[in-house]
Amino acid sequence: MKKIFYIILGGIIFSTITVLAATTLSSNEVFYKRVNNQDMTVQQALDDLYTKTDTITNLENENASLQEQLQAAQAACPSGSICISNADFGTPQYYAFDENNPPTTSSTTNYTTLKTNVYVGLYEDNQYGVCINRNGTQHCFRYDNWFAEREHLQEVFSGANNSCDVQTTAIYCDAPDFRCNAFSYGLVNCLEHYTDSFCVVNGNGSVNCS
Repeated sequence: MKKIFYIILGGIIFSTITVLAATTLSSNEVFYKRVNNQDMTVQQALDDLYTKTDTITNLENENASLQEQLQAAQAACPSGSICISNADFGTPQYYAFDENNPPTTSSTTNYTTLKTNVYVGLYEDNQYGVCINRNGTQHCFRYDNWFAEREHLQEVFSGANNSCDVQTTAIYCDAPDFRCNAFSYGLVNCLEHYTDSFCVVNGNGSVNCS
């Protein structure tokens, strides 16, 4: 079984050395275990990660982009392990709704001009996410960001008549207006029930909307 190495970015913590796995996850508490089976509280896990930051190279440059930091951290990922990003990538900058063509830096920066409530967003590091315009509020779910988007989906679909089926490698969320899913291998998709508008960013990064 491959070990999972967490990389936490966003100007807070970097680690590809400590191996952490969430053993219990709820809205109130998170417990972690190290590979030596030592139980750790959230604060202990954070403190432990801080002690490892000096082992990561090429991350000291404050002017380095988030993508450059992520690439450097992934390059340090031990052989035979899975390195996962739990970074805060912010909000997409460009948007498009097209059957086979993803947004580019030439696409609109105003998603309200797309005349659809489901579309694809392009982030600063040239990666994609599926976005929905829900009652005037935009929510975007980045592909290949499983752990973060699993929690994000549960937050977005937490209202009345909303539900999320959370499984080990997938999450299926549904409401009267939208259905959105995410999978551990990277894929994210959303459907608007009223119009059947649909967008998906596949696990390989390809985009399709219909």
